[in-house]
Amino acid sequence: SKEETSSVLYNPYPNPFIEQVTIPYFLTTNKMVSLKIMDNSGRLVRSMMQEGRAGRNHFIITNLVSGSEWTFEISTDDWKSTGKLISVY
Repeated sequence: SKEETSSVLYNPYPNPFIEQVTIPYFLTTNKMVSLKIMDNSGRLVRSMMQEGRAGRNHFIITNLVSGSEWTFEISTDDWKSTGKLISVY
């Protein structure tokens, strides 16, 4: 397997999801990580911070409204990536 040389956002799983979704990511060094989840209008509906360790990490998200699409942004002081989540009944 190839060695990661920069921070990476992996595909959330499962997506679409019913009750819970995992958002995995990789960091090259320990650092604080921010996750923001926005609804279709761009309104912030959830914000989380965690101390990410060098290597694979993840956020676990629960209790989002069923039948909706969400945009998320994951970031550190020097990296940012975005993605979509779909919750189903």
